[in-house]
Amino acid sequence: MPQPFVTSLSETPVETWDDPAKGDLMWQTLFSSDVTPTGDMCSGVAILSPGREHKRHRHAEAEIYYVLEGTGRLTIDDEVFKVTAGSAAYIPGNSWHGIVNDGEFPIKIFYVFSTPRFSDIEYHFE
Repeated sequence: MPQPFVTSLSETPVETWDDPAKGDLMWQTLFSSDVTPTGDMCSGVAILSPGREHKRHRHAEAEIYYVLEGTGRLTIDDEVFKVTAGSAAYIPGNSWHGIVNDGEFPIKIFYVFSTPRFSDIEYHFE
């Protein structure tokens, strides 16, 4: 059974893709039932440097983005959305999506998946 749990970014490692075809995203997982005493959902913070992108991809799980800092262009299926600090996006499961940082500073996004373990998410890239 999940327990109350508090963590911070300073306590979590920075992760990246090992394949440039996936983009230049960095992230820190805050909650994932395989590494934290939590369940039902997983979440963290993604960071994308100026001019970089997280390539279009999909996964079965629905996802929520909340932009903490920066600006970007988020594509969900065939629709492009301008996102800035304070923007929230719901990305349905199996929707093709990707984001480009079109600003001068890093874009930081708090993300939430509708699955308990980040490691269970199977990414499919174009």
